Amino acid sequence: MIAPKTLLWLALLLPLGGLWSQEPIQRITRMVKAPEYYVEQVALWEKETRSNPQEPNNWYNYFIAAHYAQQRQQSAAPRYDLAEIVAEMQRAIPNTFEAYYFQYWIDSWSEAGCDWLDRAYRTDPDRYQSYLGLITCGELNRDAATIQEFARHWYHSEDYSPGLASWNYNMLVNLEREAILLTNGDNDTYPAWVLQSVKGFRRDVEVINSSMLAMPVYRNRVFADLGIPALETEEGAVGGWTELQLTIFQHLQRHTDRPLYLAISVDSKLRNKLENNLYLVGMALRYSEREFDNLPHLRQYYEQEMRTDAFGESLHPDPAAAVLPRSNLNYLPALIRLLQHYRETEETTWALRVKKHIRQIAEAGDALARVEQYLKE
Repeated sequence: MIAPKTLLWLALLLPLGGLWSQEPIQRITRMVKAPEYYVEQVALWEKETRSNPQEPNNWYNYFIAAHYAQQRQQSAAPRYDLAEIVAEMQRAIPNTFEAYYFQYWIDSWSEAGCDWLDRAYRTDPDRYQSYLGLITCGELNRDAATIQEFARHWYHSEDYSPGLASWNYNMLVNLEREAILLTNGDNDTYPAWVLQSVKGFRRDVEVINSSMLAMPVYRNRVFADLGIPALETEEGAVGGWTELQLTIFQHLQRHTDRPLYLAISVDSKLRNKLENNLYLVGMALRYSEREFDNLPHLRQYYEQEMRTDAFGESLHPDPAAAVLPRSNLNYLPALIRLLQHYRETEETTWALRVKKHIRQIAEAGDALARVEQYLKE
């Protein structure tokens, strides 16, 4: 058994400073840049947009840069009126994919937002940018047909990441039957839903994005489907975002007998609140009120179930190649614990194998110095 407080959590430092030339803005789930980068790109793309306001691509990059600059900057940094940028966009390039799509960003996670997104999709059905939002709209309404339709579109698009698919496969593969899994963001949620909807993999698991659970209407639709009483509470009523997540999790724990898991990528503040009852089983943490021997689960996971092909260089282009090395660092807590176990039991072959994978992952994620102590004999 791993004592919950001994879990190894790894994070990378983002690059700081620098001067950048104007370039297309990648989604933050595909390419993470320093906050200063987005601020500079806002200025560059705003200038380009003012020079040629009829070019949709200018507006696309201008808005995305402003959104990420605002999202990643501190409170003292420049603030951007995103709604006003969209209003200007609507006047300059009405009835375009961009005008509809970014109005959805302003009204996202609402019925009005889903209507705007549907207009964007109908304007250009081949633009993959709308697919994830339409999956979200399907999930908000618990509409399996819509989820499956746009999960298939995304699966066949250039935006689908084989590496993140393997990551999500490894997150789901060893969960108990009928488990409920709380995830964190885009990269540990959408690929899991696609694996379920398109590939038919682990459809018994209820994958729920923890951020979406903040919406009372959606939350109680999920709870109704699970046979759980409604929970009518807001973030401010319980003290803050972490406290709301904890309240929701405790409500689940009290009202269901299904196994409960947190994705290893879930916010550390929530994990810390529950750490005395969390047990690492791979890419997820099993919640248990009773002491739980997780070593047999870890062994079976690594020796029989885990896909390790995602650790090496991909044979095909991967749109998430820039974020995969960082995401793959989440494999290390389980692998390091297994290395310790194999050394204790003198299973040399398995120890050498897992050591190779630890080194491979750490080198790719620029974290070798931080795990070197575990690799020493």
